[in-house]
Amino acid sequence: MNEPDTHSEGNNDAESESPRLFPEGFFNISRSIDKPQRKDEEKKPANDLHPRLKRNFWERLRFAYLRWWGRLSRDKRIEILLALAIVIFSYEQWHTAKANNASTTQQTDQLITAAKISAQAARENSFAAQKIADASERNAKAAESFAASAGQINAGVGGAVEKLQAQVQALEDARKSSEVSAKKSLEAGIEQFRRDHRPIISVDRFEIMDNHTGRIMADPQQFRVGEPLAVNIIFKNIGKSTALSLQPRYHLLFGKYARNIEADPPETRKVSNDIEQGEERTVTAFSLKDLNGGSSTSLNPADAVLWDGNGPIIVFGRFTYWDADGTTYCTPFVAERFPDNWGTGVTIYGVSGKDMCPEGKQ
Repeated sequence: MNEPDTHSEGNNDAESESPRLFPEGFFNISRSIDKPQRKDEEKKPANDLHPRLKRNFWERLRFAYLRWWGRLSRDKRIEILLALAIVIFSYEQWHTAKANNASTTQQTDQLITAAKISAQAARENSFAAQKIADASERNAKAAESFAASAGQINAGVGGAVEKLQAQVQALEDARKSSEVSAKKSLEAGIEQFRRDHRPIISVDRFEIMDNHTGRIMADPQQFRVGEPLAVNIIFKNIGKSTALSLQPRYHLLFGKYARNIEADPPETRKVSNDIEQGEERTVTAFSLKDLNGGSSTSLNPADAVLWDGNGPIIVFGRFTYWDADGTTYCTPFVAERFPDNWGTGVTIYGVSGKDMCPEGKQ
């Protein structure tokens, strides 16, 4: 009666994946070869056997050996050969010791018997002692040979260990290099994404305005002498995300006061002033005596510098803002009014737009 199958499907899969030392049906065929066939078995057709079972014993043995040996790694083969060599040398040493022990026992018995019989036994004892000495010498030589072989085995094992350690170190170095490369690629991807989706404040245009009527004047000469000069600064968020905590700094100088151009100090705190993507805003710069008041949204006539009709007319400042990750950005501007338009990107009295941003990015 067949025994019930107690193995799970997972165990069957694991067993099917492991290499077999002998092909399936090997031992069954061996027994079938040794066992004489009965008459009723001789009538069975040969085609009932599996193709692998039709091979003779030596062919199956060779097949199993090549299949097993071919799946082993080079280091595993070396370990097996070294272990086999150690077993062979151990067996030789044991066999030699066993023979020596038997010889020693026999010679000792002969010496005792010879001592009781006659003086002739003395010569036999001497001869036996010589044989013992020769055997001891052979034992010593065998021990030296075994020691030399053991030394070679140790050297081979040591070399294999060194190679294995070198391979492990190479794999570790490759892993670290791959980890560094992956980290750099990830950081580069994050930085590129942040740049592609950052807010960007751009200054669109400048307009001279009559602060009494709010009318835009194309020619500064149309502006009334003796009145405070005002210039609208129109800017827009052309980026792909919201500009957070926007802090504008803007100033207007003309005539002899243009030499007072200088950058504002760094921002020390954030404010609640966000500008959405695509949103456009306008700020107005007035000609004031105190540059620190130039960003005020209202005009105090007592603080104003009255227009005297003399150029140049200069508007300068910056827009400081942040993105959602807390990165600081700065958009500087320095513009001078020419007869027909505004010139941007100019350097006035040694000061340019890049000098407007003491920190952050432009």
